[in-house]
Amino acid sequence: MKLIVFEGLDGSGKTSLINSLQPQLKTPHQLYQGLGSSSLGKEIRNLFLNFQQVDYLTRFYLSLTNMTQIQAELFK
Repeated sequence: MKLIVFEGLDGSGKTSLINSLQPQLKTPHQLYQGLGSSSLGKEIRNLFLNFQQVDYLTRFYLSLTNMTQIQAELFK
């Protein structure tokens, strides 16, 4: 399995690039986008959006937790 990763700041064009590349992919593929890509990530994203007083270090560890979950789901 090949993994293509797009990193960048908000508004840098990641989604536009993904949307233009996706139709050109010849093999079946799965798209994972940031926090909302795992079932746990959806809950973490909601927490970030609705609870503004989350400490920056807590945000970091929750994001790291989500990345770990995505990898577990992707490579199972």
